[in-house]
Amino acid sequence: MRNRHGDALRRQALRNGPKWDSTLLIVSNDEHGGLYDHLLPPAAVNPDGLTSPMFDFTRLGVRVPAVVASPWIPKGTVSSTVYDHTSIAATLRDLYALPESLTARDRRANTLLPLLTERAARADAPLDLPRPTPDALALNDAAQPDLRPMSAVQNSLAMLAQTVLQKAPTLLHEPLASQLLTTEREGAIVAKFAIGAARLAIARL
Repeated sequence: MRNRHGDALRRQALRNGPKWDSTLLIVSNDEHGGLYDHLLPPAAVNPDGLTSPMFDFTRLGVRVPAVVASPWIPKGTVSSTVYDHTSIAATLRDLYALPESLTARDRRANTLLPLLTERAARADAPLDLPRPTPDALALNDAAQPDLRPMSAVQNSLAMLAQTVLQKAPTLLHEPLASQLLTTEREGAIVAKFAIGAARLAIARL
């Protein structure tokens, strides 16, 4: 049985921490997970002048979700500005007045600092966030049917997860440990076990 009190303390650690008034928390993803995006990726500057036969790195990728939390951002802010992963580096550069950018890409990237428009740190941020209701979870399940086939990108990630699990074969029962995965549900199960195996290995270091 999980310690609910301990879970609550972990969820509240940042908000109740001594550095909350100077916090800018960025939560994002490295990849889009193979999900469809109806908007075409916009053009971008090549970061370092290097190219490959298949790609010249002058276009951004598919959009990924991002959440930026800070007491200096107004409640309910939604930004339509185009950011990319190097916006994080660009934000650090401007925040600490660093003399140079890392590449041409972050030199041109929009920073997150214009989001910080409050005159004083907000004191109305919630101390804890409620868990999703059963209705919300049911709606999410309906929107993401778990038996539809995986995309090519999702399949490549699932295959990578299977490779990780070869080092921990007892964590995942057959047939998912070795069979050809076909549905999003199967891929999600394997990915979750692979993440658990990686965390366990890190904890033992």
